[in-house]
Amino acid sequence: MSAPTGRTVVLRTGPPRCWRVGEVRSDGMETGAVSACHGPPATAASRVFGVVVVVSACSGANAVAVGEPPGRTVVEDVSDGIFLVPPGLLPADARAVTYACRTGAGDDGPPVTVDIAG
Repeated sequence: MSAPTGRTVVLRTGPPRCWRVGEVRSDGMETGAVSACHGPPATAASRVFGVVVVVSACSGANAVAVGEPPGRTVVEDVSDGIFLVPPGLLPADARAVTYACRTGAGDDGPPVTVDIAG
């Protein structure tokens, strides 16, 4: 995913409920990384390299719907309940993110709002 810095950010997950976001230059060189682990059933959101990484309770979902209805945007890259919110989907100064777990049938669960750290 492209970050506001013009570089690419890469999300890696594992072990369970742990994530690592690396910032990569166009030549493939990683210039920085941030990682964290969260105990269940915690949900969390952090701003890293200009994007927001969310640890959600959507561990079985392959997609989430981000934002308030009816203007939700579907993010289809969810790994172990962890996903990145694409830049531009939230204002740069947003203090919280709202999302809903999406079922395999395309239905959205109840919305969850999480404060963004960092």
